Amino acid sequence: MGKIVISTNVSLDGVVQDPDGSERSRMGGWFGQYGGQTLTLGKVTTRPNGVTVVDSRLNQSNGQPIKIEWEVRDTGGGPRITDVKIEGVSMVITRRTDFTSYIQNNGGKVEALIQELESRATR
Repeated sequence: MGKIVISTNVSLDGVVQDPDGSERSRMGGWFGQYGGQTLTLGKVTTRPNGVTVVDSRLNQSNGQPIKIEWEVRDTGGGPRITDVKIEGVSMVITRRTDFTSYIQNNGGKVEALIQELESRATR
C-alpha cells in the first residue's frame, strides 16, 4: 500500500515514525476520524516552481463535500506534503499564526511554545 506523507514522521496510513527511527501505528491513521467518508482525488497540476498541487474533495455522508488542495514538493528525499488548504485556507499559515500568537501571549518566549508542543505530543 502506498503512503502519502504529511511530514517526515507521519503518514496518512497511520504509521508514525519516532525520532529514533522506530515505527508504530495509530488506530485509524491520520483520517481515522472521518469514518464512512471518502476522499476523491481530482486534477494534479505541476507549477513552474516545482510544487505539485493535488485537488481533492472530502465527501461527507451528511453534508457538502469539502475542497482540499495538497501542495507537494520533492526536494530530493521523496515527495512531501508541504501545505494543505481546506476550502482555500492554508494550514501552514493558520499554524504559523497560532504559534506566533501563542509566543506573544507568553512573554515573547519561544520556549513556552516548545514546552506546550512537547506536552501535547506526549498526550
